[in-house]
Amino acid sequence: MFSRAVLLVVALALAGCPAELEPADVDPDCTPQYEPTFANVFDNTLVPDCSPSGCHSGPVPKAGMDLSEIDVAHAELLDGRVIPGDPEHSELVMRIFTDDRSFLMPVGDPLSDAEQCAAALWVLGGAER
Repeated sequence: MFSRAVLLVVALALAGCPAELEPADVDPDCTPQYEPTFANVFDNTLVPDCSPSGCHSGPVPKAGMDLSEIDVAHAELLDGRVIPGDPEHSELVMRIFTDDRSFLMPVGDPLSDAEQCAAALWVLGGAER
């Protein structure tokens, strides 16, 4: 029988998440920058911070993650990058919370604590569209 840790590593590998990426330390009592809905996360964080440089938009978005259209972005996030209700183990949240620059998203400067909080609370709340 597999241990929980082994199952987690396997699940993360299948989701395309590097095993070295640590679970996020999410404070459910954090103060979000805006109401944590997907529309707000998309409009206020994903579009301005992740797609203008062409990283996650254009004809060949990095890692196959296209953030140019809200419905496509939501579907792709829920296809292994976000685990509804579990921000600590969702790749999106782990990447925006990490201190490891080799995994940090967006590339460059990290999001503010309030932006990180909004994204994490959206996932915690079920990652609804």
